[in-house]
Amino acid sequence: MDNKLTLGTVHIVEWLRPGDARTGWELFDELEPLGIASRPEVQVKFWRAVTRDDFLNLLRTFEDEFRASARTPLLHIETHGNVDGIGVSHDEGINWPDLMEVLVAFNRLTRLNLVVILAACEGFWGVQMLQLDRRAAAFRGLIGPNRAVRTREMSDGCMAFYRTLFGQLNGDTALKAVNDAVNPAEKTFWIISAETAFKTVYQGYLDKQCTPEAIEKRVETIVANIGARLRAEGRPARFNWEIERNRETARKHLSDHRARFEEMRREFFFIDLYPENAERFDFTFEDCQPRP
Repeated sequence: MDNKLTLGTVHIVEWLRPGDARTGWELFDELEPLGIASRPEVQVKFWRAVTRDDFLNLLRTFEDEFRASARTPLLHIETHGNVDGIGVSHDEGINWPDLMEVLVAFNRLTRLNLVVILAACEGFWGVQMLQLDRRAAAFRGLIGPNRAVRTREMSDGCMAFYRTLFGQLNGDTALKAVNDAVNPAEKTFWIISAETAFKTVYQGYLDKQCTPEAIEKRVETIVANIGARLRAEGRPARFNWEIERNRETARKHLSDHRARFEEMRREFFFIDLYPENAERFDFTFEDCQPRP
């Protein structure tokens, strides 16, 4: 993530169970004066969700607010989390793939400037929002704990993060502050940036889908799909030479890794919508090769 952050609005969403400590409200109570004192002023807003629908409706509200104000958002979610997703229960929660979809829409709207803090135990399971087949960034940066943390650890860490962030607008120093507040000897909170996310996705794509065997399987799938489409359209069967030509065309397309890299980069960083993102995320095909 860029060291220098633009911060317009902090949305604190408290999505907790009855009887849980009101950590979201406590954070808001501490942060609102800091936001007012900041120059330029940072809006700090508190929201409460009880159900999954409440949470999803809030995200739509944040999108509408951004359209009206163009203030760069930071989304802070105080909730419970695990390997499956976040929320207050299995029935009133949201899994990582579904959360990814709504965050992709929000992040696209912000021109790829959305920072998300998952103040949830093991919130860094959110890395599962990196899907090979979903060529779009769900966030500019994602911050969350890599283990189960106590309520006080979470609160102390988040306060240290925001005090530093509001004072310096520097992501690196703010992340150091949150970890120092919990345990200076280890990195309890991790961050993943859109760049790192893309490299992870692309290297996984090379490892899993671009071996000679995987390419041949994909070629045969493409050829079979062409045949199925022709039959559905009532067109005659292909000659063997036509099938082989389809294979060769598909194989050539799938084997051009540099061209596929450029396609994925343009889609992931919304460069077609926002050409300026090409300069913001200007790493190359060579930068994304798996390490030997």
